[in-house]
Amino acid sequence: MMNDKAQELGLNSTHYSNPVGLHEEETYTTARDTYNLCVYAKKHDVISEICGKSRYKLVTTNGTTRTLSTTNFLLDRSTNYFYEYASGFKTGFTNAAGRCLVSTASRKYGGQTYNYMCILLKCPNSPQKRFEFAESRELYRWAFNNFS
Repeated sequence: MMNDKAQELGLNSTHYSNPVGLHEEETYTTARDTYNLCVYAKKHDVISEICGKSRYKLVTTNGTTRTLSTTNFLLDRSTNYFYEYASGFKTGFTNAAGRCLVSTASRKYGGQTYNYMCILLKCPNSPQKRFEFAESRELYRWAFNNFS
């Protein structure tokens, strides 16, 4: 079903062989397809709402409440990578793919809202620095300061 949806969305360089994103040779995508998938996903308000929060309370089908915590440190004020204009989106990691981050940021300036998406794939896996967050934050700062 995931592959059928990928084809429907025109993700012609994407193929899924499992539903969870773990590494398999038959699972692959590109930055462009990832962008198009996220643009599609952001059209669904509940996805944008969940992905834009550092914590989200979810009521399960049996009535219990679970709190989901983000792994996107751009959204989490308790980390050194927090970025006030970040608004989502998705982290990922496998040994083969490295650290990956699809993030979004929005900022109002001069009566206009500027929205950006940053996709970083295969970032180094370092215990000293989370490059995917640090570099995304710097790219957003550069974009907001240099584009109008």
